Amino acid sequence: MRTQSPGTVVKGQPEQLKGVRRNMARVMADAHTKVVPTTLNDDADLHAWQPGNDVTVRLVRGIVRACQAVPALNAWFDGDALSRTLHNQIDIGIAVDTEEGLFVPALRNADMLDA
Repeated sequence: MRTQSPGTVVKGQPEQLKGVRRNMARVMADAHTKVVPTTLNDDADLHAWQPGNDVTVRLVRGIVRACQAVPALNAWFDGDALSRTLHNQIDIGIAVDTEEGLFVPALRNADMLDA
């Protein structure tokens, strides 16, 4: 029987998670038990967007505007206390997939930022 060098992934076999990926899996599993799954669908008129503007910046601006218009979108839910906390500060996390795992840098006070 051959052995694989460390770090080699064998397709079809379980892979022990380590480091960033292990922590990411723990955090996501924990969040899954505490976060209310939500899907929002809406339409946006993109004709007024100027060519060359960054799509991510547009997305962040749209989320900020939505949170300002509907404050319930910018809230924390506490399942134990069956309560919610509305927030004035708008922080947005943008997930970034890397070879080391998923990272979610936070844009603090996104409503105050200028792109």
